[in-house]
Amino acid sequence: MTQFMFTLKHGIIKKLLSTLTTLSLLIPHAVFADTVAQSQRMLNQLGYNAGPVDGAYGGKTKRALEAFYAKSGGSFDGKLNANEVIDLRNAVKEIKTNNGKHKKILPKRYSIYPDWCTYENKYTYERIENLLGNKNHDLKTIELFGKSDEHMLVMIEQLTLYVNEFILHPNQQNANDIKKIYFLLFKNNFFIDLHENNHDDSLNMKDFLILSMYLFQALNRDNYLNTSEKQTFLSEIQKRFDKIKPAHKWGFTMSKCKIGRDQWSCQNHTYSHQLTRTLYGATFGSSKDYAMGEKMYKFAIDDLKPDGALWREAVRGRWSWSYYAHTLGLLLSIAEIYKHNGVDLYSYKSDKNGLTIHDAVSFLLESIQDNEKIWLYAKELKSVQHYINFTDYKSPEYLQMLTTTAERNGLKNWFYIYRNNFPIHPNTELGNKLIPTYKSKLEHSQHIGILAQCLYAEKGQKLASNEKFDRDVISMEKKLSCLQSAFNKKDMGELLSKSDMLLMSKAFKNDQKPKNKSNLIRAGLNPILVNKNKKYLLRLINFTGNVETFCSKPIK
Repeated sequence: MTQFMFTLKHGIIKKLLSTLTTLSLLIPHAVFADTVAQSQRMLNQLGYNAGPVDGAYGGKTKRALEAFYAKSGGSFDGKLNANEVIDLRNAVKEIKTNNGKHKKILPKRYSIYPDWCTYENKYTYERIENLLGNKNHDLKTIELFGKSDEHMLVMIEQLTLYVNEFILHPNQQNANDIKKIYFLLFKNNFFIDLHENNHDDSLNMKDFLILSMYLFQALNRDNYLNTSEKQTFLSEIQKRFDKIKPAHKWGFTMSKCKIGRDQWSCQNHTYSHQLTRTLYGATFGSSKDYAMGEKMYKFAIDDLKPDGALWREAVRGRWSWSYYAHTLGLLLSIAEIYKHNGVDLYSYKSDKNGLTIHDAVSFLLESIQDNEKIWLYAKELKSVQHYINFTDYKSPEYLQMLTTTAERNGLKNWFYIYRNNFPIHPNTELGNKLIPTYKSKLEHSQHIGILAQCLYAEKGQKLASNEKFDRDVISMEKKLSCLQSAFNKKDMGELLSKSDMLLMSKAFKNDQKPKNKSNLIRAGLNPILVNKNKKYLLRLINFTGNVETFCSKPIK
């Protein structure tokens, strides 16, 4: 071999080896970038923000992986390889599998809903955004009676209106609006944790979960969610559901539900856990959780006293009326979900006492006619010692929320569901006489998520136009006194002087039209005072319920 040929061959071989070395370096890099991109895509699908799908393994992707493993209970060593890809694929597969197993949870849809089932948007997107960004308020960790509690409760009330608005009017604009709000809440970790996993804090978490699952299915039903949005919704619901799982003491497992025994260990909080689990089971395809609804419903009927009383709620002193109505709402909501899926819980008759849900309803209606029936239970004063004046079990305060035209507190929500299912039942006939409905707008779900007044509205139904504003001087003085007491407790100063109140009462005594801020100023009230306390003054002058109802919650 000549020197030239040797040199040539050597050069070619050297160049070839160099090329192969370069390729060997590039190929692993390309493979890794593809692995990162796959992982980023799956993390985003699961609701963990890994940033843009660019194949670059940076801090955002690493933090997303850390969050994924923290939630799933696995360990992460900071390195991304085939093991992490497998775990992510399994997680996506699980959600996709569950995503195709939704059971129905929403009532049948009517073509037209009453005009008044559109709610004023009191909390704009910007207001919610500002509230979430306010460092003075912790809206992430639920703490009943904590410093941010009032804002949390108002947020839930507003979300209830927005969610129901969308369920009633599922169009693209409403879908965009409600998604914008919800994704903002998710981004800011609204209601992501509990201060304590007790019955109070977990109740508010359940309120948010119930709403969120109804909304998810409403959005999903009409294809208003893309794949990524679906995964985000499901992931965010899952995170919060995991927070209430450990609440064994408060009834998540029903382990302490014994017929006729231990009132406190199995009561309305237990029922609300099972409504939440029923909705979760329907949404995620979890048969174990879904089955808890039927178990709870049948237990409640088996547990009725011979006179039909839901005794666990009837023993709650003056609040028995409220707790009883609340629990009926929970039971009927569970029965409705099963009805939508072809199972008739309403017809369940206990082989232990021979009773049905109709007997539980009869007891409440008969008690409205003869208060002594519920007082026999209410005088036991169970689990009410923490309330002020808890011994006054004969107080009509909460009874009047059932029997007057006002519907602000949602105590009639259950009756709309019951009447829709049993329009000619004797209970319905009696209830129509005792419980005024469609007299004012229902604005509280009583912890069951849906506003049944609209979702089950009768064809051609209209709100009554004869609402009466109680602007009598004596009534106004009493309501003002309650409101001022609430102001004093919060150190909010003086609302109105007696002369201001007399001026307002005189101006509107025989006037049955709703009033606004301008009306108050024209009546002679100080504009500065009106602007400062507008919402309290307008509620005072426009309140349609009685004094007792107003004083039960003078500040909303």
